[in-house]
Amino acid sequence: MANFFRKRRIKPKSNKNEQKVMRGIDSDRSGRSQGTLASLYPTVRRLTIAVKYLSVQSQVLDESTQELSVESPSSLSFPCPGRCGLGSFDLVSVIGEAVDSRKESVQDSQKCQEAVYSDSHNACGCELKYKIDIVYFPASRPNPAVAGS
Repeated sequence: MANFFRKRRIKPKSNKNEQKVMRGIDSDRSGRSQGTLASLYPTVRRLTIAVKYLSVQSQVLDESTQELSVESPSSLSFPCPGRCGLGSFDLVSVIGEAVDSRKESVQDSQKCQEAVYSDSHNACGCELKYKIDIVYFPASRPNPAVAGS
């Protein structure tokens, strides 16, 4: 007599699109919770971030430009559009270093290090190229009447 066994079904998990939507919602929430640009960088008047996403094969996946003013909520983390579905690029430290050294422009790139799938040793490899332009408030000059006393 033949024994028939039923294949055990794996419980369905959220698909890649649902994960992407959830990351977008999370980034909106974190952007709102971080406060405004003025609260993070009080010396910065305006911040312009131009980003370009490249695939592993160096094809352009997406391009965008973001202008942040003093009152703008600061969302400085960008989700990875690559094949990992979970990665993100965080530019907080890059912008912080540029503001500390009062640089007016920064241009560089980052690669996503998130695994392609859970047990994989291969990194996603999607690349974010960014150019950040920073406009500062004028540096306050010391009052000559107070300095001479």
